[in-house]
Amino acid sequence: MTNQDYPTVNKNSTLTSREVTKKNLSAIFKLKVSPTQEKYVAPNSISIAQAHFDHEIAWFRSIDADGTPVGFLMLSDDAKEQKSL
Repeated sequence: MTNQDYPTVNKNSTLTSREVTKKNLSAIFKLKVSPTQEKYVAPNSISIAQAHFDHEIAWFRSIDADGTPVGFLMLSDDAKEQKSL
């Protein structure tokens, strides 16, 4: 992707989270982290595939700026594994 492919995000942009669907899946797959971060995070396509196999505990969303995907968020929420304090 070139800089022209990225939306303009500024302090006035509205950030939202949105379900990943067929409609925005391609845009999510195109998102990349910086080369220095690649060793810490899996590509979005791998994370989404993993989430589908752990759909009971995996939760993932597109992070959008003014309706355009600019990020990806995934977490695991396994209530059975939670320990009381």
